[in-house]
Amino acid sequence: MTNANAPTNTEAESRPSVTADQYAAFIRQIELAALWLHDAHIQNHAGPDTPERAVIAIASDAEWADQGDGFRVLHHYHVSLMATDTALAGIDVTFGLRFTSASPMTDAIFGHFEEVNLPVNTWPYLREFVATTLGRMNWLPFTLPALKRGAGSNTPATSTERPRAPRGRTTKRAVSFRRAGGAQSGDVV
Repeated sequence: MTNANAPTNTEAESRPSVTADQYAAFIRQIELAALWLHDAHIQNHAGPDTPERAVIAIASDAEWADQGDGFRVLHHYHVSLMATDTALAGIDVTFGLRFTSASPMTDAIFGHFEEVNLPVNTWPYLREFVATTLGRMNWLPFTLPALKRGAGSNTPATSTERPRAPRGRTTKRAVSFRRAGGAQSGDVV
């Protein structure tokens, strides 16, 4: 989470936190006006042959900027596919989002927004982007799990991690690519 006018760590520590009611009131009044592919970079180090097995690691971060009638967010994802110590592929993708809002976004609100609401908007686009990109690399496509929120939800991370990679951490999943009955699929193991 970054903002060009962000306070220093000392200022951030002294800033009041946002209550659940304040956050809920802010979320009720915003509208998603646009979501777009801002930037992407893909590296295929393994060539056209689908690897037998890979570990997918996903990291993310986001930044925001005020836009007068709302705010703009850039949500960055880095997806790496590894086999032991060998990099198989890397996918860096950034989605842009524009929200209208009568109330101003703040760093305190964005800290929650980045963890709770932002992935709900961008995760489906990341899932599609990863699956089709792997297909364009001539690999079997793999679809990341759906993002679910709330009690008892599944996660796209390992069972002991949060639904998306929080800032500063990487989420990893082992994947086995298999052909079943002539169809192509990628299975999580």
